[in-house]
Amino acid sequence: MLKIFKNSILATILISTSTTGFSHSKIVREPQKLLSLATIDPKTLENQEKQVEKTIKEIQTKFGNPITASAKKYNIDKNILYGMIVVESGGIHNKTSKQGAKGLMQLMPATAKKHGCNKHCLPTQNIDAAASYFKTLLDLFNNKTELALAAYNMGDARIRSQIKKLGLQNNENLDSGLVINNLPVKVRIYVKKIMKIAEKIPPSELDVKV
Repeated sequence: MLKIFKNSILATILISTSTTGFSHSKIVREPQKLLSLATIDPKTLENQEKQVEKTIKEIQTKFGNPITASAKKYNIDKNILYGMIVVESGGIHNKTSKQGAKGLMQLMPATAKKHGCNKHCLPTQNIDAAASYFKTLLDLFNNKTELALAAYNMGDARIRSQIKKLGLQNNENLDSGLVINNLPVKVRIYVKKIMKIAEKIPPSELDVKV
């Protein structure tokens, strides 16, 4: 359940969720611009979904083989890789962010280099390096995909810090939903977008057979 309370400075978002059989609520104060997330009209939403579908098809055509190959190599869900590319770069292979993140998977130079992708690496190498990095995050957070995605977005140290702050242990019994719900809204949106997109990926004959 999502309720929006407006004022001139902040939007107070009341998010009620259910985890492990009990309900809890959390008040999060975010900038006013986040109100737009709750007021998108159906036509705009439909157009956005069509654009996402178009982007997915373009990514499958251009990069389906290396995505599936890297997913197989590191034993991760290729649909998550697709979702990450859609959200990170929109399929633009030469995109560079203001912070310096590069390529389809928007890797920072130090991370890219650590996972075998130099500053002039090809899109296929960018995908493979990101898949390698994502695999380390999955291993770090006991194969909890949502936590690994959050760590990809904001750094694993901050996720581990949040787990500790909540008095939890980073083990296989960790309630990832509880951790995610205590992260910044933009990170929660990032994770949710990728998970939703991953559900929409159609099979492609261009994919490597696995």
